[in-house]
Amino acid sequence: MTKMPVNKRHTPGGGEYNPGDVRWVENLSIGNGQSKSRPVVIVRVEGNDVLYYQCTTKTSDHRERYEIGDPISAGLDRDSYVDLELKRMPKSRLGRKLGHLSDYDMEGLSL
Repeated sequence: MTKMPVNKRHTPGGGEYNPGDVRWVENLSIGNGQSKSRPVVIVRVEGNDVLYYQCTTKTSDHRERYEIGDPISAGLDRDSYVDLELKRMPKSRLGRKLGHLSDYDMEGLSL
């Protein structure tokens, strides 16, 4: 079994929501009047809102996406991508915490 590196940027108890946290969100709008439950990456907290990126398992030829290098640390069970369109939602919509991005992925996303 390979030992995963310790994520030095994440300090448990350092706040309810931290940049790089991966959380589950129910019924997230994905456009065209459709919604889907999916993980999101917290980018920044602003008052009662969070700015976030949506995660997906699909690549795209027309949208900019970042491939997560360490999905296990992020709490994801398959290869995933971060859609780099920044969005906003109330903190109250955030569900359970799945994980936290590795230092490598935090740096890759400039978080």
